[in-house]
Parts: sequence; structure tokens; C-alpha cells
Amino acid sequence: MPAYDPVHIWRKDAAKNLQVKFDHPAEVMAPVKKGQKLGQVVLTDEDGFTQAVDLLAAQEVKQTVAAHIVGKAEATPSFVFIGGCLTLGAFYMRAKTRRRFRPSKAIRHG
Repeated sequence: MPAYDPVHIWRKDAAKNLQVKFDHPAEVMAPVKKGQKLGQVVLTDEDGFTQAVDLLAAQEVKQTVAAHIVGKAEATPSFVFIGGCLTLGAFYMRAKTRRRFRPSKAIRHG
């Protein structure tokens, strides 16, 4: 949402040639606070008068837990390596435990 409503007055007989240019990132990463500047709109009329209006966040957007974990993993590659080692270790220990407790074959007394 704009920081304020832009106001422009034209003469009745003048052509209304207004150029509008949006200057904002393609994506915005959460968290976003209410009122945080996210970009700008630049309005230019035929006389060269330019007015810039900030684009502000209308409401707060919180970051999800999954997005936080993915962000940490992207920032620190060792996070993925350590997580992978722990996961493989857990699978190995589970498989090893299963092998040890297999039921043995019945012994026949004859």
C-alpha cells in the first residue's frame, strides 16, 4: 500500500500523460513488519514533475518454521552435512539393532 495517496491536479484542457514506474523487488522474504518499506512508485507528468511514493507493508507477515530451517540450511552448508550424518547414523543404528534381535531358529532335541 502507498505511504500516502499521491495527489495530482490537471488542467481541464491538458492531456493526462502520466508515467508510472514501480521500483520494488520481485520477492520479499519474511518476516515483514507492518509499515516496512517494500518499494517505491514514481509518478512523472508531461511537465517533468516527479513524485515518489513509498510502498509499505499493510500488515505483518511472520516467517514459518519451515522457511526458517531452509534459510538456515542455505546460509550454512554445514547444517545440511551435519543433519545428513545424523540421519544416516540413525538409520544405521536402527538396522544394526534389528539384526541383533532377530529370532533364532528353534533347536530340535531328538
